Amino acid sequence: MPPERPRRRPCAHLDRPHQRAQNLTEPLRRLPVLVVASVDERTPPLAGADWVRIDGARGDLETHRRLRARHGRPTLFDVPGPRTPRESSLLTHSEYLVHAAAQGFEWVNLRGVHDGQELEFARRFLPPDVRLTASLQSPRILGRTLDAICEQADALLVHLDELRRAAGETRLPDLTRVALIAAAAHGCPAFLTSGLFEPPRAGRDLERGAVDRLCRWIDEGYRGLILDRETLEGEDPRGSVAVARLVAEHARTHRLRAGAASRGGARIIGHASLLEPGRAQPDPD
Repeated sequence: MPPERPRRRPCAHLDRPHQRAQNLTEPLRRLPVLVVASVDERTPPLAGADWVRIDGARGDLETHRRLRARHGRPTLFDVPGPRTPRESSLLTHSEYLVHAAAQGFEWVNLRGVHDGQELEFARRFLPPDVRLTASLQSPRILGRTLDAICEQADALLVHLDELRRAAGETRLPDLTRVALIAAAAHGCPAFLTSGLFEPPRAGRDLERGAVDRLCRWIDEGYRGLILDRETLEGEDPRGSVAVARLVAEHARTHRLRAGAASRGGARIIGHASLLEPGRAQPDPD
């Protein structure tokens, strides 16, 4: 006689995704929150940023060198993926990677990645201590190759503007939640980029709702804010960094109140820290 099938509690299936998300993202919520600011030749020094981001598709190779020297911070070098259109650059995907390795950029991100094999290919060009990440820009990736991408990447960058354009604002919370759970399942930190909030303008305060939304994403488990047009197109790039720093401080305070024991910045599984090459970096006091 077969064993009696366990009785299901009414609506128990509705609790399961939330509980799974809590279990998977709990280790990630103990990590510090990074603030990364995109810079170009017009951007002033940004003291509040942990890293700076340089868009490899903008400017020439000499411009990239000058920007890195000027800002004097660890650098995320963002390059188009092998299938991403490049309108203003004649460099091939491989040449971008060779340039990144030669310049000693600590972090390389591939934009418009479609599968994990593209990351495997990129690793052949980079030293082993360089962090390699991928941008999620299409909802179609969520149900197809996101697991393979998260398995290969040191972190996942969720591009909010591209997801909004593809799926609309109403679907954005669901998409970001699915991406976070998929990344957490592979021990892969997830960051938010581009379209975090409307850049502050002279004489106008940032909407409180935008800050609240960022805090909710951080509380869910996102571990980094990568400012793109917030610092490149806004009238007050330092103000944008200050907003992101405020959200990061909210996460740190929340974590301390919760009594989180771990303060390390290493990836949970597989690769080394994104905070500093070779070792984890504690939160600033």
